[in-house]
Amino acid sequence: MKYFSYSIKQLCLVLTACLLGIGAMAQVTFQVDMSNQTVDAAGVHIAGDFQGWDPSTTPLADLGGGVWAVTIPALTPFATYQYKFVNGNVWGLDEVVPGACSNEGNREVTISATADETLSAVCYAACTVCAPPVVDVTFQVDMSNEVVNAAGVHIAGAFQGWDPATTPLTDMGAGVWAVTLSVDEGAAYEYKFVNGNAWGQDEVLSGTCVSNGNRSIVIPAGGGTVDIVCYNSCDACLAGVPGCTDVNAQNYDAAATVDDGTCAYLITFSVDMNNVCVGPNGVHIAGAFQGWDPAATAMDDSDNDGVYTVTLTVPNGNSEYKFVNGNAWGSDESVPVECASGTNRNVVVAGADDTLPTVCFASCAACGAPANVSVTVQVDMSELVVDAAGVFVAGDFNGWDATANALTDLGGGLWSATIDVPTGSGLQYVFYNGATGETVPAACGVDNNGSLVREVSCVSEASLVDPVCFSSCGACVSSLVNVTFQVDLSNITINPIGAFIVGSFQSVPWTAGLDQMVDAGGGVFTYSALVPSNTTIEYKYLNGPNFANEETVPSSCGVDNGFGNFNRSFAVADVDVTIPLHCFSSCNSCATLPVDITFQVDMSQQVVDAAGVHIAGVFQGWDPGATLMTDIGGGIWSYTASIQPGEAVQYKFVNGNAWGMDESVPAPCNVGGNRSFTPGTSNETVPAVCYGACLACSVPDADVTIQVDMSNEVVDAAGVHIAGSFQGWDPATTPMTDLGGGIWAITISVQEGSTVDYKFVNGNVWGLDEVVPVECANAGNRSFLVPVGGASLDVVCFASCTICNTDVAGCLDPAAQNYDPAATVSNGSCLYKVTFRVDMANQATNAANIMGDFQGWNPASTPMMNSAFDIFQFEGYFTENTTLTYKFVNGESLFAETIPAACGVDDGFGGFNRTIEVGTADQVVTVCFESCTLCEGCTDPMAAEFNPFAGVDNGSCLTAVVEGCTYADAINYNAAANADNGSCEFGPMSNNCPEDLNQDGIVNAGDLLQFLGSFGTTCL
Repeated sequence: MKYFSYSIKQLCLVLTACLLGIGAMAQVTFQVDMSNQTVDAAGVHIAGDFQGWDPSTTPLADLGGGVWAVTIPALTPFATYQYKFVNGNVWGLDEVVPGACSNEGNREVTISATADETLSAVCYAACTVCAPPVVDVTFQVDMSNEVVNAAGVHIAGAFQGWDPATTPLTDMGAGVWAVTLSVDEGAAYEYKFVNGNAWGQDEVLSGTCVSNGNRSIVIPAGGGTVDIVCYNSCDACLAGVPGCTDVNAQNYDAAATVDDGTCAYLITFSVDMNNVCVGPNGVHIAGAFQGWDPAATAMDDSDNDGVYTVTLTVPNGNSEYKFVNGNAWGSDESVPVECASGTNRNVVVAGADDTLPTVCFASCAACGAPANVSVTVQVDMSELVVDAAGVFVAGDFNGWDATANALTDLGGGLWSATIDVPTGSGLQYVFYNGATGETVPAACGVDNNGSLVREVSCVSEASLVDPVCFSSCGACVSSLVNVTFQVDLSNITINPIGAFIVGSFQSVPWTAGLDQMVDAGGGVFTYSALVPSNTTIEYKYLNGPNFANEETVPSSCGVDNGFGNFNRSFAVADVDVTIPLHCFSSCNSCATLPVDITFQVDMSQQVVDAAGVHIAGVFQGWDPGATLMTDIGGGIWSYTASIQPGEAVQYKFVNGNAWGMDESVPAPCNVGGNRSFTPGTSNETVPAVCYGACLACSVPDADVTIQVDMSNEVVDAAGVHIAGSFQGWDPATTPMTDLGGGIWAITISVQEGSTVDYKFVNGNVWGLDEVVPVECANAGNRSFLVPVGGASLDVVCFASCTICNTDVAGCLDPAAQNYDPAATVSNGSCLYKVTFRVDMANQATNAANIMGDFQGWNPASTPMMNSAFDIFQFEGYFTENTTLTYKFVNGESLFAETIPAACGVDDGFGGFNRTIEVGTADQVVTVCFESCTLCEGCTDPMAAEFNPFAGVDNGSCLTAVVEGCTYADAINYNAAANADNGSCEFGPMSNNCPEDLNQDGIVNAGDLLQFLGSFGTTCL
């Protein structure tokens, strides 16, 4: 967080700008000296926030003598602008502005008036004029309060390469040490003193003289002598022993003879959070006394009274601070102006421990009684018949009275009620349809004495809760909307087969390879699907057709999938939508992500220094000793840096750890004396170059023979090919030779020590390439490291990690649905029919569904067939020796059954599911809805009410079976019979014209109408 304050002078400047008038603008001429540069053929340009940071639209004019200039009109007086010069007209040719005169890597100018202004010519990529005069400056430090190291006192800074050992100071007596250095006039430098001659012995600075942890100086004209300062201080040393002399202070120093104003005391802070909702990260305090860190200092509410406290050591005098509802800026309080110092609170420590009065969060005073805020709850009754008494809400706010709070009918099935609750509190509730309370699903319910209820955990302002379907966690499903998914794969190597999507919305949920995405170009793939509105779907992307290539969704934008990782999630509303573009395996777009760039240098032709090989560049501050590279063998040294895409970086390699040991980069690959690289939008490895050269060191090629066994395949008429990194991944240009016995081979010549990725193709086009098993795959391909002298790789079976197996895997059981007579080895894939039957006689419904882990737990997607006696049936085919988990659903209301514990397995949400083991034979399971057994009914087969599916007789067998002919037109019709026994007899037909159905003597349209009127009638 940044804090701003204005001095009187600054306020006067702002007021002056207002008095001059909004229309008064300034014209500024920018100049750069290119004497030390070879000017690009495109000329010199300027880019800045005053022209949109375009490196090509604002050229400078050559004034001669190496100076180039441009005049920018209409700049705002007193405004601050950032800019830089470009030796050319594209990014990558822009100057690297030294840190001493840069802000965020750019130059900066503040327009001082409305008069035209010409800035002094500055040397390109420097803070001063080109070849500035050299002047002598004397630096001095007082070591009176220090025990001087045996190695003496040194100075280190930008003017001498930041070396803590090469520039000693001279002891001038009385504790003062000094050194006179020749430096560039007008240059800005940072530096510090060192009590010794190594880093770690340098001074630790704080105060107004500090810049980036260092001292700073702009060299004045003619040089001069810098004022004496105390070591570790911005000021001169105090006489005597400085320190805290108050025995009551926390940092009392018994050896101190002069109080230096550093005494600190215990201050207890407390804030009342009862009127706000405390976030999951708790309450923190941030202030000047702890570095303004919003996450470092947690406050405590052990007694759960809503008041958070913390006791801290705070220095004497004024200290600003504020409270944070969480642990990040943005959740900090807004301090009222009447008790604010700037935008913060202020404590005055007056030489004693103190306990500050408790204040209300974001207030100047203690909390009063919390005001009430309204919470509007809504329920969608569109899928139910609303009770004549209406809809009600009951909760902890009305003693769970089911009739105390009636909801208002808003139309369209939506009902609402507004409830007042104290600020900072919440409420629990359930909806009632008349006297019938809803069943709150476990997914959105909280436990209240054994029952699941809805909850709004905490409110601090008037709130409107999204409507939910009665007895549901989400809105009622109303229609299908078009959802367009999109993913950016430019950060990875894209599978040649393409990208796929899997999810809960698929026709067969979570089926890999079912839904392929469309390549939209630029690494972006899209897919559109019709999805029920007002539902939440889960999904993820695959770089290829199987789960071996699934993305890793970060937890910060994913939902737990129950298998140790995460899926993406999206709440579908009631309009067509395109989901925002995300990078594969990321929560963000590829363009905003830094990429990992691996730099490599080949030292095989160098004698490597004992200090190792280092890299120095703009991404690490150009320190030749800070970044040691890793020896990965074969003379190659490597280092990986995280860099923004499109950001040109300059760098060079160092054989050792100091300037002077760095490489001399040849002209063809030299940018400003360095190497240069511009990252794309995906991780990259820069090819290894020879130290001090533009190209790789010469490495010999080796012959490698690659072989594949096609015995288990029908070889394509085009033959067998190989495609890989060594030949541009072309599936048609590199045929293999048939050696007989199913073996095909090829010998390739590749560079020793290189890594080759490849795969075999049964034909000559993509789509006929093998799917390499994950256990021997590298990003979906085969891979090997080329050994010195070459080699012959072992024969492998096509699409396998091992040699071919002559066995044919498949289902061996003739009784199975997928019996394979050609199979010789079982692969456990046999499918058997499972018939699920549920008796809905105890339910008021004409429909039933089934849901389970085999269909994505969708209560609406799998209806069952009514097969008489209120028995609903579903048949499915499932793999042997698997366990199915499921439950039945009332198909009209989509309410899932509540299963008794005696025949259920824990569903993880406080309830139970049914389960069945698929064995090695077809099976049938029949149960009563919400029961472990069959339903009750008539079990007497001699009664007309006989139900063959009843498990327990309930006394409903009332009518005895009377067999006979029940067809009234038969000559032996028995009016007392209620069960036809097939005995009906019919006399000879007397009509000589059987087509004359109405027996009027002719066959005409009347007979056809009589036939059509009886069409479909069952004849007994």
